[in-house]
Amino acid sequence: MSFVHICASLTSNKKTLACAGSSLIRRRLSWRLVMSVSVPLKAALRGRCGVCGEGKLFHGYLNLKSKCDHCQQDFTVADTADGPAFFVGFAIMILMAPFYFILPIADISIAAKIAGYVVVLGATFGLTLWLLPLAKAALFNLQIHHRAEEAQFEKRG
Repeated sequence: MSFVHICASLTSNKKTLACAGSSLIRRRLSWRLVMSVSVPLKAALRGRCGVCGEGKLFHGYLNLKSKCDHCQQDFTVADTADGPAFFVGFAIMILMAPFYFILPIADISIAAKIAGYVVVLGATFGLTLWLLPLAKAALFNLQIHHRAEEAQFEKRG
């Protein structure tokens, strides 16, 4: 999709935008698109609603509320399923795997290896428990922001 096509679609939606094709306008347009996505992500880092940024998302550790206390946004319209666990699990695996591979071949005593495994295992659990609510809030807020929903297929012929 070209820049001119994006400008034409934006102006057809009754949004005024000068589409001269200059790099300044492209930068402003891309900055606005980045800003619109950064708002739900900033709210997610604080565990807040992605619509208003005020109401809390969770009651408990990973249990989402049914609606926002501040703006009354319905939280049942989006479901993150196992996406946050998948992304956090793989990120932690990539981050911590080198330690699990290096410890067995390290030239240290068995007591030091066991202590190293305890530390690495504790760090793995700690990072996972810390990142899961952040990832769930981020994916949830992005789903609401982009109005993502389950795919619906048409029957043909």
